[in-house]
Amino acid sequence: MNKYMPKPGDYVQIWKRQQAEQENAYVNGHGRLGYVVKKWSDTVDNQGPIYQVICFGSSSPERFNVWYGWLNRITKSTDIKGRD
Repeated sequence: MNKYMPKPGDYVQIWKRQQAEQENAYVNGHGRLGYVVKKWSDTVDNQGPIYQVICFGSSSPERFNVWYGWLNRITKSTDIKGRD
């Protein structure tokens, strides 16, 4: 289980497939880099909090609401995963 708890301002990568058995079944924003804006909600199905993440790189910034376990903190360039 992911023990990292995001904080506003953290640089993160969204990384999770919806279902491992489905090819290319990613959650919205999979592979994108962005900043944690705020905690969106405390829990979903008792699994942990949801955070709002803002991602840049498109024509306009996009916001995604993401479960904390699907956020990987980026502290150095080697923390960034390739977009499989």
